[in-house]
Amino acid sequence: KDSDSDEYKSVSCASEAVRRESRRRTRMSDSEKITGISGEEERLLTIAIKNSLREKNAKPVIELNEIEEMMTYRPTEDEFKDPLVYIENLYKEGASEYGCIKIIPPASFKPPCPLSKDSTMKLPSRYQTIQKMGQGKPFDFNSDGITLSDFKKKDLGTTTYESLVSQKKYDELEKMFWDFVENTESEEINVEYAADLPRNTYGTKEFEKDDKPYEDHPWNLNKMHLRHNSLLQF
Repeated sequence: KDSDSDEYKSVSCASEAVRRESRRRTRMSDSEKITGISGEEERLLTIAIKNSLREKNAKPVIELNEIEEMMTYRPTEDEFKDPLVYIENLYKEGASEYGCIKIIPPASFKPPCPLSKDSTMKLPSRYQTIQKMGQGKPFDFNSDGITLSDFKKKDLGTTTYESLVSQKKYDELEKMFWDFVENTESEEINVEYAADLPRNTYGTKEFEKDDKPYEDHPWNLNKMHLRHNSLLQF
């Protein structure tokens, strides 16, 4: 008896669902029946398209050459001896008001490159298709890696855009970059880089005698957390 009752309830619920869907389709406009989207969705889509066209045709609020350069600091030899003290002093001077800053070391600071230019070791890299940046798509990974010589061959600054780079027409290059970002129909351009790689794993050259001080240099980011005045030492 209970089984028959449950079956009756299931059939009743199914019948009610069919009736509701039938009433909903009756109320649908001709446009909804064709496109499969509701009137509200169609209204929001129309607004989005209008806003997109308005942004596309709008004049830039500011020209590239009017954008202020990043705040740059040049520490002296003495200031450069203790990075954490120097950074704390910058904070006190108001550097925290900027989103980011640039610190240019003294001319004497010339750490060696641990990667031999003839190295055949493949470095894991990341790359991003410029045309997909506006879509909020993240970087992709090249887990197979790429050698330093192959990196150089793919450098557009020495091939396709060599003329603009040699003439230091950086504003023009930047405008081209944003054109590529906004024009998703243009030929895809990938930006690839290999960074944040540990020297102990990918370094192919040992520190030479004259370069040894750089191994324990205060600005060695691999060891900065061990500094006596760093909270990260604990």
